[in-house]
Amino acid sequence: MKKLITMGCALILVSAVGCGGDDSVAGPAGATGPDGPAGPTGPEGPEGPAGGGGGDVGDPSLSAVVPGTAYLEHDLAVTISGFGTEWTSAATVDFGADITVTDTNMASPTSIVATIEIAPGAATGARDVTVTEGSDAVTYTGAFNVEEPLVAAHLGTAAQGSILMGAAEQQDINAPFDELGNSVTVTANGSSEGLTLNVATYALDYMVFVDVTATAEATDVIVESGLTDVVSSRAVDSIDVQARTATAITPGTPLTASYAGAFDSMLYSFDAAASQLVEVTMTSTGGSPLFFLLPSSGTFDDLITLGDTAAFTSTAQVETYYLVVFDVTGESGYDFTIDVAESASDEVEPNDACSSAQALTLPAALTNLTLSSSTDEDWFEITATANEVAMLIQAMTSAGDANTDTYLEFFESDCTTPFGGPSSDFGFHESLTSDSITAAGTYYLRVSPSPN
Repeated sequence: MKKLITMGCALILVSAVGCGGDDSVAGPAGATGPDGPAGPTGPEGPEGPAGGGGGDVGDPSLSAVVPGTAYLEHDLAVTISGFGTEWTSAATVDFGADITVTDTNMASPTSIVATIEIAPGAATGARDVTVTEGSDAVTYTGAFNVEEPLVAAHLGTAAQGSILMGAAEQQDINAPFDELGNSVTVTANGSSEGLTLNVATYALDYMVFVDVTATAEATDVIVESGLTDVVSSRAVDSIDVQARTATAITPGTPLTASYAGAFDSMLYSFDAAASQLVEVTMTSTGGSPLFFLLPSSGTFDDLITLGDTAAFTSTAQVETYYLVVFDVTGESGYDFTIDVAESASDEVEPNDACSSAQALTLPAALTNLTLSSSTDEDWFEITATANEVAMLIQAMTSAGDANTDTYLEFFESDCTTPFGGPSSDFGFHESLTSDSITAAGTYYLRVSPSPN
């Protein structure tokens, strides 16, 4: 008997097919499968078009401010460009506080040229620029920058009654210094005029004098340059002036101190009795120190003299004088001694002008008179009586200091018309006879340093 063997259909595909059916006929579609994982991020697309200054496309806006930088105290013409604007001569321009628009020129409905002045105390940094016409205003945020024109550095004692060595660079290429130096001045706010040492187109070396009376605070250094069109440039708060008290010197008692640091300034004071011949001397164990002798005002503009010796007549009342010791060579590490001596003087200060001439009764013999500097002069008033008409007046100087070279002149009562002289100036000390007295009245004698 034969066995009948049957075999089931074998499934060899994932999709179901009919067993033994017609494989040319597709079965029904299966259910949709789950989403696959996300693919990698594609490359960044191109940048879109620029916006219109924060407004909608086509709104009026500011597109440029040229130049975009200006400097304290300097004047400047600035071109402001607009997009979609229709400016007329009625438009106004604003750069913020302490910047004054002195003139506007409408180059076109989309262009304004504004001339501005920047105040010394204007805040530095970025500024908004706004153009307004009627009720319409457009602003360019941070479009304009105000900067300090000078970058300055200093060596020395930043304190009241001091001298500092300074160097400055001009940042504004439109404001070069006068290289001849004839019209360049340097000052620290509230103090005396400094001294210009070396001048280049955009660089400057100088000395700054800080008065004894200067306010103790951060102060600007100001450089002015130009003979006619003076340009002022400043380095803001570049010297931090400290308060200090002068070390007292007693006349007749020498004081010794150390000069410790390069370009240090040492401040001293002494009180001189009335109408005294005051002699100041300084010696040192090294270096090249000098003292600057200042009157009671404490200002370098009123400087009496500088050096390592000085002689002058004190005023008719007790007065304080100041000595600022400074070594311009930069040497240090040595000692110095200052000695102040007083002796009686017949000179009555102030007598350095005809209007304050010292009255004399003839005959007169005056001792311990001084010419304290190359610009000092002493005036004396002489009153002639009717009995002295046709007489002559004779004046002579003699050596106290053999190196003092005097020069004598007589004047009539108007202080300008010559009445004899000047003296011959052949020697260091002079003898001069006036013209003949023609009438009773006032005559003057001027004693000054020799012009030669």
